[in-house]
Amino acid sequence: MLTRADSANFLRENGYGDSIVCLHSSFKSLGEVEGGPDSVIDGFLDAGCTLLVPAFYYLSVTAPTGRNYFRNGIDYANRTFDPRPFTGAADQIDPSMGIIPRKVLERPETVRSSHPCNGFAAIGPRARELMEGQDYLNVYSAYKRIFESDSEAWIFMLGTALTSCTPIHFAEERSGREPFRRWAVAGDTTVEVQAGSCSDGFSNFENELVGMDERFSLGESVLRVFAFRAFVEAVTEIILTNPRISACDNPRCLRCPDMIAGGPILR
Repeated sequence: MLTRADSANFLRENGYGDSIVCLHSSFKSLGEVEGGPDSVIDGFLDAGCTLLVPAFYYLSVTAPTGRNYFRNGIDYANRTFDPRPFTGAADQIDPSMGIIPRKVLERPETVRSSHPCNGFAAIGPRARELMEGQDYLNVYSAYKRIFESDSEAWIFMLGTALTSCTPIHFAEERSGREPFRRWAVAGDTTVEVQAGSCSDGFSNFENELVGMDERFSLGESVLRVFAFRAFVEAVTEIILTNPRISACDNPRCLRCPDMIAGGPILR
């Protein structure tokens, strides 16, 4: 059984204590955990880490008249919308994010961005610093802040595949791709926001990243750890060399071809 102390000790003993951890996780992959997902979060905090997790919710409404963009990866005639307003409540998170991000959101000390679709949440000593600057049209600002700093930062893939690895979206932006534009309700206002590409093809990067990760057993899970900056730089270069590598296998996907072409043409 994995304990809070086990998690904290693992982080310290392997040199990940007092660092920034961008976590993508499957709690079920850990097996039995004493204290549940909160114990995992506490293990990171006990080790002095700042934990950054995606907290996506996917609220959206149709584009205002004349505001949709060419090459924007969406067919509004065949799209179901969710007009509920984003309030930042802890239950406003997509189930696909997993239980650990949901539990992070429930903590009063957590700092969550105001983005209604592709938001992030952070907890730990540098949480507020990481969340500064993320707004509707700067969706990956936390990653930018990490990348441009001298901070020791890691990507943890805990029982998850590269299809869940959101820093790849940031690498796409660094390669020159423009994030998609969507619209959502925040409070009582319809706002324009950036949104990421299809990630179903991100497993295609596996062969190009061989040897970049360290692998550990944590509980019953396999944990893959990438150095944040090296990972983002490598994926950026891969995309520039082979733009189609990010394409998924769905011939009807609208997002992949539009993103590979560079994303929306803003006007």
